[in-house]
Amino acid sequence: MSQRKLTLAIPVVAALAALAAVEIAIAESGNRPRTDAVMGTFTASPVRVSQRICEGQDGPYLEIRGKLAGTVVSADSRLSGDFEFTSEPALISQTTGLGTFTGHFSISDPLTSRKKVQGEFHAVVTEGSNTHGFALAKVIPDAPGPPANAEFLFANFKSTFDAALNVTGEFGGTTGDARTPAVVQAGACSGSQ
Repeated sequence: MSQRKLTLAIPVVAALAALAAVEIAIAESGNRPRTDAVMGTFTASPVRVSQRICEGQDGPYLEIRGKLAGTVVSADSRLSGDFEFTSEPALISQTTGLGTFTGHFSISDPLTSRKKVQGEFHAVVTEGSNTHGFALAKVIPDAPGPPANAEFLFANFKSTFDAALNVTGEFGGTTGDARTPAVVQAGACSGSQ
């Protein structure tokens, strides 16, 4: 092997060895699966929201689009803070009271404005103002860590909104409702099956 090829091969081999060492460290760093039951309550009010009525095939619909903001309270500090979500849109039949409500949401630290949670939600609307839905989000750590240690929120939730679009809700069965479980999960199984 020529001196030039050997000079190029040494850094490549060293980089591959370093990458393998990082992967082993991640595997040994306790990236085993973990699931934490979580719960909390939230409130929000309109910040910049528009509403309109449109005619559907089966009657009139209310369309709601825009941004709402408030707070989330949870015993789990990862999930407490300033709460913001968007209606992209909510579309509710004025005849049946049934509809859908979808959008993105985030939870931020009220002191630093650092995003702690960011994700999306999808809900079914009943009785014109009750939502029953599911949220999926990434929990953003205080300090950067290996991607393999990422945490995710999986949350069933329910909420209501009034005529002024003020929202109150819960996730994780805070009132003992077993139909709204929520968890933060991290890790993965390793090795071959």
